[in-house]
Amino acid sequence: MVGLSIDLGFLRAILSLEGGDVLDAAALAHRADQAGADLLVVPLGGEDGPGYTVEEALRVRSILRKPLCVALRGLRLLDGALKVKPEEVLFLSEGGGPVKLELATAAAGPLSEAA
Repeated sequence: MVGLSIDLGFLRAILSLEGGDVLDAAALAHRADQAGADLLVVPLGGEDGPGYTVEEALRVRSILRKPLCVALRGLRLLDGALKVKPEEVLFLSEGGGPVKLELATAAAGPLSEAA
């Protein structure tokens, strides 16, 4: 697997698509600290596709001292994302860009109807 990290300068965040077998949780948290990021975006996937498993994201969360955002590609991973207790959740839509998911209103919004 080839890793990819994108420095989102306008957000001062790092989007990491490297997956747990390429960069473990401790290394990911360390890289975010070194880069001076204000926020770390961790894609959830694991067995379902590129990204980290919920367990790996929890490990990153336990190490990281910066706000954490999880990126999802489906509603099936939403329960796992909530276990991580991120400050932000991005829902990656098909054919579009990232859609910010408001946790406070997620149960009443269009995403709940799609589930």
